[in-house]
Amino acid sequence: MDEVLAVKEVAALLKINEKTAYKLAARGEIPAFKVGGSWRFEKAQLEEWMNQKYPRRYDRMKADMSSGDDQKLKSTLWSAANTLRGSAVDRTDWKAYILPLLFFKRISDVWDEETAEAQKIYGDADPSLFPEVHRFTVPDGCHWNDVREVPSNVGAALLKAMQEIERANPDTLFRVFGTADWGNKEKFSDELLKDLIEGFSEIRLGNKAVSTDVLGGAYEYLIGKFADVTRRNKAGEFYTPRSVVRTMVEILDPQESESIYDPACGTGGMLLGAIEHVVRKGGDPRTFYGKIYGQEKNLTTAAIARMNLVLHGIEDFQVAREDTLRSPAFTDSSTGGLATFD
Repeated sequence: MDEVLAVKEVAALLKINEKTAYKLAARGEIPAFKVGGSWRFEKAQLEEWMNQKYPRRYDRMKADMSSGDDQKLKSTLWSAANTLRGSAVDRTDWKAYILPLLFFKRISDVWDEETAEAQKIYGDADPSLFPEVHRFTVPDGCHWNDVREVPSNVGAALLKAMQEIERANPDTLFRVFGTADWGNKEKFSDELLKDLIEGFSEIRLGNKAVSTDVLGGAYEYLIGKFADVTRRNKAGEFYTPRSVVRTMVEILDPQESESIYDPACGTGGMLLGAIEHVVRKGGDPRTFYGKIYGQEKNLTTAAIARMNLVLHGIEDFQVAREDTLRSPAFTDSSTGGLATFD
């Protein structure tokens, strides 16, 4: 069953008082069911009912729900990240561990949802026989829950799972998890990693639990928080404030179907900003697929950029990990020179 809401939550979303919500449920005017004498509302059914009966109010409700989910997710993720507080891991290095962990959890949760959908379609057949239902491949023994159940040497198990996922998805997830030294027991005791993993285990990150917009926003929120932590250590090398990104994108004014290139892409903010600019003007972001390019010298930052784009639902892009001036990654085979972009 999808997420279930109480009368108080539904009343707040519909902008009505609790008594009215109760009466609507009792009269059968709103989809609801009783649990122990109290009315409960399945979120998915409520949204479908609202969209059909009151489409404008539904749009406002979705915006409110998204905003609330967004703030709750940000708070929960930051709380989980703070498990590292007081550990041997320097706060300026948190991003190299927390962001890949979030991405690993997202991949596993989405894989679970895709498997459940496949079981509905194919019945008792082994879901592994239908790999096409998954966007990413999660090899046997490399799921989040597999690592969660490891009794010791958790860091080694975590590193192995991430590396195997990268190998199983070479075209889409190559080096996406970075080079975090999870097996360093001076930094990560089994107890610390288990606490960190349990903190993230409580957060549902599948598509049904959180949209790409909300998750992408939460991911960028964490990047911003880590930038605040490392401000004294040249945070600008990997993070450009959103206000600056938006101003630059407004000046460039990218259009649908154009190619986008950022030679020093950092965590991918400018690439995403260009896509969001077109969306705000009513354009289709899918026209950029296969035309998004970035290059970043720092290995960890390049990995964060790839994760950032994937978590925002962007497909078919290239982010190269090279020094742009010394080793430009994108060239034009027809001229032998540098590639040009719109």
